[in-house]
Amino acid sequence: MTFEPDILVTNDDGSEIMLVAETKLHEKDVPNAENQLKAYMTAMGSPIGLLITPAFLRIYRDRYINPRDQSIETVGRFDVSSLFASRLREAGPNAAFIFESYVQSWLELLVSKPLGNEFPTEFKRAAEANILPALSQGIIRAGHPRSALSA
Repeated sequence: MTFEPDILVTNDDGSEIMLVAETKLHEKDVPNAENQLKAYMTAMGSPIGLLITPAFLRIYRDRYINPRDQSIETVGRFDVSSLFASRLREAGPNAAFIFESYVQSWLELLVSKPLGNEFPTEFKRAAEANILPALSQGIIRAGHPRSALSA
């Protein structure tokens, strides 16, 4: 099965991917998702990647070095449980759809609302250097049709 990221941030015409995000409900799914995300970033030329679970957000950056399979570095792993975990308590069978939609809404909100004190300083720095430039210059889009998730 071909990897389709959950959320993309592209330039106006969609020809350049500035940020790619993948959401996972469970930590057990992270290793495979991380490998797929890194491969996608390399193949599509995306400089920034996010892997988000209800507990942690990981930021990846492409350093554009050779060998290409070693080009993606982990910027950091940050606790976001206070932000996302409470949203899923009563999500039921549509939890993946709800979480993915909530993450996209949060990313859209970051463009207009600065990061508050609920986040540690090191996350704010990493987000300001890696996530916010892409969000402020691009268009946030779903990476695939979401209606299939709720079926």
